[in-house]
Amino acid sequence: MKASILLLQTNLRAHSRMAAGSLVAVLCLVSLAMAIYLSGLRDDRAAGRTEQGATHGRDTPAESAAENPTESPGPVAQAANVPALLSETDAAHYRLIFSLQKQGDFAAARAFISRLDDTLLMGHVEAQRLQHTARPKTAELKHWLLEYADHPDALWIHRLVKRRLPRKLRKSIKSLPRQTGLAVVPAPPPPYVSKKNLTRKQRRRVSRIKRAIRIWLRRGKIRQTERLLRRGYVIHLLDRYEMDDARSRIAAARFYQGHETKAYKLAAMAITGSGGKLPMTHWIAGLSAWKMGKIEQALGHFETLALTEDRSGWIRAGAALWAARAQGRLGNDDAAQEWFEQAARYPHTLYGVMALAALNRPLPFAAPDRQIFTAPMAELLASDMGGRRALALAEIGEVGRAEQELLAIREWNRPDMRAALRAVSGHLGIHSIPLKLVRRARASDPGISVDQPLDPSLYPFLPWKPDAGSGIDQALLLAFMRQESSFNASALSPAGALGLMQLMPATAKFLNKGRRFRGTKRLDWADPAINVGLGQRYLTYLRKHRLVRNDLLRLIAAYNSGPGNVAYWVRKKIRESDDPLLFMESIPNLETRLFVRRVLANLWIYRHRLEQRAPSLEAFAAGHFPRYHSIDNGAKKADFADMRPPAKR
Repeated sequence: MKASILLLQTNLRAHSRMAAGSLVAVLCLVSLAMAIYLSGLRDDRAAGRTEQGATHGRDTPAESAAENPTESPGPVAQAANVPALLSETDAAHYRLIFSLQKQGDFAAARAFISRLDDTLLMGHVEAQRLQHTARPKTAELKHWLLEYADHPDALWIHRLVKRRLPRKLRKSIKSLPRQTGLAVVPAPPPPYVSKKNLTRKQRRRVSRIKRAIRIWLRRGKIRQTERLLRRGYVIHLLDRYEMDDARSRIAAARFYQGHETKAYKLAAMAITGSGGKLPMTHWIAGLSAWKMGKIEQALGHFETLALTEDRSGWIRAGAALWAARAQGRLGNDDAAQEWFEQAARYPHTLYGVMALAALNRPLPFAAPDRQIFTAPMAELLASDMGGRRALALAEIGEVGRAEQELLAIREWNRPDMRAALRAVSGHLGIHSIPLKLVRRARASDPGISVDQPLDPSLYPFLPWKPDAGSGIDQALLLAFMRQESSFNASALSPAGALGLMQLMPATAKFLNKGRRFRGTKRLDWADPAINVGLGQRYLTYLRKHRLVRNDLLRLIAAYNSGPGNVAYWVRKKIRESDDPLLFMESIPNLETRLFVRRVLANLWIYRHRLEQRAPSLEAFAAGHFPRYHSIDNGAKKADFADMRPPAKR
């Protein structure tokens, strides 16, 4: 910092004799010196912020992953044999521009913008300025959309513009280009088309019937749906598969309402008619039969589903584990062992981890495979305009923004592009892209994950640590982050949840002692350190909640759906059970049910990576409801007396 002050004093003395016509040059020089001074001041304070585990700047979600963006060349620029896209002068100017705009000094930033030779990153510069302006003008937002609609920031700017305009004028805003890349949720498979000879009017009516069935079941109107299926015109219009599909949906709704007898009857009817085309109906039939005490019938359904080739690893592993439990209940230990072996072939799933525990085997981890990022890979990425911007952003240290550009690359599914994305992600320390690549691969080819050891790079460690004494440890935080955001600090859900821990604005306000994040601070809660801190605070609040009280299943479910919903399900829909696995499978909400499965699997795998015991897994395997124990904070052993099921569920 002293050198910065000396530079300022020396340059001011040297230019004090300049003519009045050189005033602009003097002002620019002063701005540069002040930027260096402020940068040095920020460095002096950086260590203190790091030790506290929180950053109180105004970084946007994309900026927050960058480390010292204004100080040194980015990691891509430092890579061997990878040519830089930006000149040294432009790279230095861009670092200063982003730094000054973060501080709200837009006037000083404009002085350096005018000196840029390469305007490749101006879309990001303008987006950052709009994000750090308390209330950007609608005209500015619309102009940005006209120029930079292919940028990652286009989504939130487009939403903001449409929200500000009167309803009648919203149609005047052009739709964004079709979103592509790894960040986009894959489209569902095309709907089934009946082979019945129907008129166009009749087909439209069939579509309305199917839509009504989905909506009514979502709203819990099961009897109304059953009456609809008994009507003559519905029987005439729907073919056999469509009727059985409707029965299968009603069976699932009945099961999750706690009516397993009716659920089993409907599921059996659907299987008799179209069992081969509706394999997931076996899941509902198996669980219903298990709850009814019909273990042999349950076994048949689970074995059938476990042998279905086109199902995902999660489904086949789950069916195999339930088949193993059924064989064990019937006293067939050798057969149970065989089904545990089948489930253990999918170690990335909750059921695979449980099967390995039952077989007394450790989790299989592959040796780390660190691909080298090469010049040909950089050239391939630069052939895509978003990839080119990503490399330039990485050169100046804006890794978070580079990540968003890489996630939007169109041709990500090409083998050479996948290799380049994995290599550059490892080089930049980006964890979301390898995870998304693997998930897409598993979705397109369910057999790809069979007998595959776990890749350590898909379960990374992050720099944000939980506060000591909070009762929340590193493994739990990482388990939630992996499921909530795939370690993407800029993740934004359609509902508005943001950041690594996917916090809703209302939740962030509640955790921030009622103070909203608004104005220039409206995105502060997406900063990774702040977001993780708020998420930890929310987990601590839920853990102590009277409806949770350290019950791990309720804690995870409450994070996703809220403690009120969990209490309602337990009181009204999930019958009293001493089986934690059956309790988890009976959660009525599909999203929450999947969320609990995946967070539990993540937690147990991270326990293994951290070389910690997994008392919750031990409790689950023993048939006890798992209690949450913080291993980081000294609870090295779990008391199994604390893992007994609550007196009343």
